[in-house]
Amino acid sequence: EFHAKILCADIIYIDDVGTENLSVKFGEKRLAFCEIVDEAEKRGKLLILTTNLSLDEISQKYGERTMDRLVSITTRVKFIGKSLRK
Repeated sequence: EFHAKILCADIIYIDDVGTENLSVKFGEKRLAFCEIVDEAEKRGKLLILTTNLSLDEISQKYGERTMDRLVSITTRVKFIGKSLRK
């Protein structure tokens, strides 16, 4: 399974959190991001994320449990400035 391969790595990097699609397994909708955050915390993995979402938007999209995990296992680095995308 794809998630298992991700969790084998020592460092997990997820770019642009909040833009991913729902995962569907056996007809059940799942938020793969929440599962990866949960397992990263349990396994002591280094988790690096990028997002354009605010903390409130992350909490609303993924729930308080995932937000609590993110706060406990990550350090927030906020970049402010003009977008370099054209």
